[in-house]
Amino acid sequence: MPGVIEPYQTKWGHIDMPVRVPRIPPTFTLPDGTRLVKKHPPENIVVTLVCSEVAKCISEQTHHSFTDVQNELFELFNSFTICTHFGKPVYTNEFRVLHWGEHYSLLAMCTVNNLRSLFSKINEHFSVILSVPPTHVELYVQEDILLETTTAFDRVTCTEIWNSDELQKTARIKNEQTEELYQLLNQG
Repeated sequence: MPGVIEPYQTKWGHIDMPVRVPRIPPTFTLPDGTRLVKKHPPENIVVTLVCSEVAKCISEQTHHSFTDVQNELFELFNSFTICTHFGKPVYTNEFRVLHWGEHYSLLAMCTVNNLRSLFSKINEHFSVILSVPPTHVELYVQEDILLETTTAFDRVTCTEIWNSDELQKTARIKNEQTEELYQLLNQG
């Protein structure tokens, strides 16, 4: 199966861009007292540029196999990134708490340069109409998730956030901690 060129990476069919997060506090406490810890190792901190749901939607709309669509997406992505760079994500001062079962995660919403152009190429190539999904960086997770199932939780997060209805179910959070995070993220 083809992959993507570095520095980009694939995991569960997602195309991710590693993100260097500046020094942020090691913990974050939610308003209900739930303690989250900074996600690590650093290579697990990514912004998903193309979620596997994109291939699924294209496959359903075009009646091509999921595997064929995903391979074409990887090839299209690689050719796009030869000439075009995404740069660092720009954080929007919007933070959301994702609640999945009994687990919580803190997301920093962001924008990514040239992502709209990539989705225009995807739409043109496959003759579909897909909108650019909301992008985010998962900064904090619950300690038990971090130690046991970080990667599984990443997969759930990307799938859930892809659907804007699901995004609306996540709770926005704004307080002194998020203001400090916003300042720190935009310094790096």
